[in-house]
Amino acid sequence: MLFVYAFASLMSACAGTGGTVRKDAPLLYPPLPNKPRLQFLTAYTTAEDVEEKNSFMDFVVGREEINRSLSKPYGATIIPDDRIVVTDPGANDVVVFDLAKREFRRLRGNTGGGHAKNPINLTSGPDGTIYLADAGRNQILVYGPDENFIHALGVDGEFRPTDVAVHGDELYVCDVQHHQIAVLDRRTGKELRRIGSPGREKGQLYLPTNLSVGPDGDIYVSEIGNFRVQRFRPDGTPVAVIGSPGDMPGSMARPKGVGVSPDGHVYVVDAAFENVQIFDQEGRLLLFFGGPGAEPGNLYLPAGIEVTTRGVKMFQSLADPRLKLRYLVVVVSQYGPRRINVFGFGDWTWPEGSSTGEPATGEDSEPGQPAVPPGD
Repeated sequence: MLFVYAFASLMSACAGTGGTVRKDAPLLYPPLPNKPRLQFLTAYTTAEDVEEKNSFMDFVVGREEINRSLSKPYGATIIPDDRIVVTDPGANDVVVFDLAKREFRRLRGNTGGGHAKNPINLTSGPDGTIYLADAGRNQILVYGPDENFIHALGVDGEFRPTDVAVHGDELYVCDVQHHQIAVLDRRTGKELRRIGSPGREKGQLYLPTNLSVGPDGDIYVSEIGNFRVQRFRPDGTPVAVIGSPGDMPGSMARPKGVGVSPDGHVYVVDAAFENVQIFDQEGRLLLFFGGPGAEPGNLYLPAGIEVTTRGVKMFQSLADPRLKLRYLVVVVSQYGPRRINVFGFGDWTWPEGSSTGEPATGEDSEPGQPAVPPGD
């Protein structure tokens, strides 16, 4: 079970990187000598963060004429198990960091009938199918695991989508215009039901912006207008409210992205605090990380988040050898030197005979060698 971090340490983490660390030390949350559970691993912003440099080949074959850096991204998803797909509404584009091929490119299907007009957020199904919430077309655009466009869901005036989540045969669409969650058949796009109604009471929604589905199938919705996250059953029954307006740890000022871990912890991005808060199922604050600044691990107007087990094996080599990763936490900053921030959550193993968490002597204490471009 995740620990509850002391209030004084929480304030330190919010203000900076979560503790005093050496420049060459891993950035851990909470910092040693506490038992860390989370580590900042790397970040991606430009083509140079992922691509191999080959000036001669660039000259011979040329490159696709797209922006070589993210403009103002919002959402990101990992599709099995080596591509990070990013919405960039600042450039009206959807781009791919292909870590296996070491390529930075436009999403292949983002052309013709699959061209996105205002891509806000996205998610991916178990098979890698991509579902994109496009607030310009007022539709959900669907792309296959090969990135090719399949079809669009939704008709004019049905919803103004800002996020989408998939669970089984259903899609949950954040409809910021009608202050509701539209539930669609993920294959046909037929509307099955609505969750919530405009308002401020429990079970009502006001300016819902992001959502996620937990391992139990419950739906978690962040409301920027009500300064909270609500949890619903799939049938729309309200279960719990997490957070309230305020400027103290555990409260919310501008909640955006929300993600749920396999063990049920709720991750909430706050664009005002520029951090991510982690809550348990009862809404109790466990930890937060990030905070404003330009150093690794800091966030600059963060928006979307994805909590996923995809890519764990690939990113394990970037983690401290004492941290066995369980899942990744991908947080998108809209500005700053690091836009796509990758954190890893896992189990910390104290070296035998040590009570301080310092590396044990021997081969196991050496840092892992990156299996993917470091990005940062």
